[in-house]
Amino acid sequence: MNASVVRAERHATVRRWARGCRRERLMDDVALVTIESAHPDDRRRLGPVFRSLAFFFAAFAITAAFALVMLVVKPPDSGAAVLALILGAGLWAATEGLKGPLRMADTGIEAVTALAGAAFMAGGSAYMISEVLKVRDPAGARLFALSVVVLFALTALRWGSTAGALASTLWLGLLLGQFPQTRATWVAAGLILAPLALRGSESARLAPSHRRACGAVLIMALAGLYVALHIGSWDGRILEQGSSWLFRAGRSAALPVPRAFFKVATAVVPLALLAYAIVTRRRLLLAIGLALGVVSLITLRFYVHIADLWIVLSAAGSGLIVLALCLRRWLDASAEHERAGWTARRLSGDRALIQAAEAVVTVVAATPRATAPEAPRFEGSGGRSGGGGVTSEF
Repeated sequence: MNASVVRAERHATVRRWARGCRRERLMDDVALVTIESAHPDDRRRLGPVFRSLAFFFAAFAITAAFALVMLVVKPPDSGAAVLALILGAGLWAATEGLKGPLRMADTGIEAVTALAGAAFMAGGSAYMISEVLKVRDPAGARLFALSVVVLFALTALRWGSTAGALASTLWLGLLLGQFPQTRATWVAAGLILAPLALRGSESARLAPSHRRACGAVLIMALAGLYVALHIGSWDGRILEQGSSWLFRAGRSAALPVPRAFFKVATAVVPLALLAYAIVTRRRLLLAIGLALGVVSLITLRFYVHIADLWIVLSAAGSGLIVLALCLRRWLDASAEHERAGWTARRLSGDRALIQAAEAVVTVVAATPRATAPEAPRFEGSGGRSGGGGVTSEF
């Protein structure tokens, strides 16, 4: 990633953190102005709503332009594949220009060009693998899936694309589904990727966008691990059958493991995640553990009929709401509004994983371009601040 882009991301993260502290009255206006002056933001940014609109309009424009060329020129399949590869490379070059000289960040347009470039090149590579290289299934399907994994991984590595990281991890799971013992490979991949992604999501050496991409990989890795160990997945042979319909490959063999192991794993995995998250004060792991715990409770309803599903879901939701309110009151009741490093206060402004939901209900005007001073007094080189529930990286 370009050094100026990394610096701008760190500055933007520090500014959001400072504004959060000011909102909670942990600093005064003078301190806020000092921090913002030392961390200028020279990027063109859009608020969540306008960013979403720009994303969808840019995606529509690119797709419509390609479709129009196909209708007018009517090239053969080989010509369409070559055109897709050229367009994909051009979109990646445009991404470099948007994030570099044009200084765009969080506008949605640069995200579309990066992802669409990978998608078009993946489509072109599919034809090249099948018709030019003459690689047939299942080897062709595996090679295509590998190319998709690499292309979207490049968007995450070069530009810190969270969507690219999600797509790459998803296609990695599909790729592993084309080999024998799919369930075992999913477990192994989850156990390998999760610790690496957790470490990357907290590394001060990485840019904030790269840390968010690592967080996305962490979510996918733990979800894949949970699916591979889930009792419903085992009983339905989802992974074993999935390898037969994804790319028409052969069925995967089942693991020689007793069914009781998956019953225990369905309950233990969420509890282990919750315990580890509480001890180490990791908010993301806490959210993942809670989500997987809800899935395990729903699974229990299908195997042990306690009540109708809507009653179980309503009771679980009400219980979680009451628990959240009680925890908030308990944390706020302390002198410093925190206990053992946990707090109910929201100080971090870096909420990329929930910005899509916020865009539905929040209208934020476009952020004007800020003028950077010629010699900023301080440049963040990476760090962390706060404890559980308030961590902020820059």
